[in-house]
Amino acid sequence: PAFLEAFASIAKELGSVNQSFGTCLEQLIIMLFEFFPRIIPKHQKPAFTSLSRALLSLISSQSVLKKLLHNIIYQGLLFTCTHALPSQILPLEATQEIEDTGDVLLPARESTYQDFLPLWLNLIDPQQTRSVAALILDFPNAEGMYRVIYDEVIYTILLILDKLDLSTETINSPDTKEGVAENLEDPSALRPKNPTDYQFFLNLVDFTGELLPSAQLAMFSHWVLPFGRKLIILSHTYTHVSGFFKLLTTCMSLCRRLDYFENEDRMETELETVHSDAFILFQKFLSELLSTLSQLKGEMLAASLHLILSFPLQIVERDFSSVIPAIKIAFRVGLSHLPLAETALNTLDEWLLNLNSHIILKHMPDILPALDDYLTTSADSGAESVTNERALIGSMSGSKRVSRMSAKRLRTADTSSEARDLSSHLSKIRHRIVLFLGSLGGQTNSFLVRRGPSPLLISWDSSS
Repeated sequence: PAFLEAFASIAKELGSVNQSFGTCLEQLIIMLFEFFPRIIPKHQKPAFTSLSRALLSLISSQSVLKKLLHNIIYQGLLFTCTHALPSQILPLEATQEIEDTGDVLLPARESTYQDFLPLWLNLIDPQQTRSVAALILDFPNAEGMYRVIYDEVIYTILLILDKLDLSTETINSPDTKEGVAENLEDPSALRPKNPTDYQFFLNLVDFTGELLPSAQLAMFSHWVLPFGRKLIILSHTYTHVSGFFKLLTTCMSLCRRLDYFENEDRMETELETVHSDAFILFQKFLSELLSTLSQLKGEMLAASLHLILSFPLQIVERDFSSVIPAIKIAFRVGLSHLPLAETALNTLDEWLLNLNSHIILKHMPDILPALDDYLTTSADSGAESVTNERALIGSMSGSKRVSRMSAKRLRTADTSSEARDLSSHLSKIRHRIVLFLGSLGGQTNSFLVRRGPSPLLISWDSSS
């Protein structure tokens, strides 16, 4: 931070700097990225302020600033996402207590993309830190610079996604049958041709999903169409990779928060606008997803259901009836993947709150029977489990950060804890289902019972 402050002071005195100066500052900022996970938390805020001051000092040298931003963001993303997956880090190592020895840097340790998130949030959003928010008041063009930074981050994410090799191959084993590589239900039969790229991709998906919703939401508005279009193209290229569905889920969630399609009626008369193009693109993609839903299995099915349930209401209500089978499947799969059940309940609540009550209530006889299983099942039962796509990197020797012996100890230690968490999560979902049923009113109670030749119904005898 002290060196960054010195560079900022020099640039302020010079007024305008050349490319050589920018190159030196670039190397210093890249070094900050490299060492950031080791910086003691209490020393991180001064680093944020120094970084912002250094970048703001280059506003008068636009060509130098743009080149510097392009390079540090590209290199910064490489540093951020080349580390181990969070699930590969031992809990003790990831959460070990920090001793205050007076040093600025911690001893070297294993890092994940999560360790870099505070730096990225402060890089694209000056309001994250009070001292930086106060600093930008002295720079009239600061907002324009942060717009450039945000755009460069999104552009670089798409650039890297386009360069990654995410193709897979069939694992050669005696039990492997011909054509198993096309079986999305068994990702363990596949392995990435380029494990390094695949692990980088998994980190980048999670990193993007945490970064974009947390800072400068309004700036994403003009990226909705190019971001969504690129991800749809890549999802067609790599049909086995659910990560693109997860990125599109992030995109759709941001659209909902932005009310991006709020004026869809106006878009019908202005087909040349970007908003209407995005509306048409996502509407067609939703129809495509719904038509292929029956062909998906495991993690791909879960990711596609999360995506379908994240679409803005303006798109969903155009063909609402076709989405009903998806939410029924979501509740079925949700028995073994409770976050999906929670998403489905959130969607039902939103539909009930914002859609015409007649439209939603006429579909309740089809939807409500799927909720009965949650009220009668136990925490250790349910449908077949959802296979996580991270199983694809399970065959990578040399990239595992947790040894077999350590993993065995962790599994043994975590079994009871996971069982308690699962039971607690299921209890919360049951509670939400009861509240949801109560909000519908008594006229829908009978819909919860599956139709059959002689359903078991108990009448209330008011005379007893």
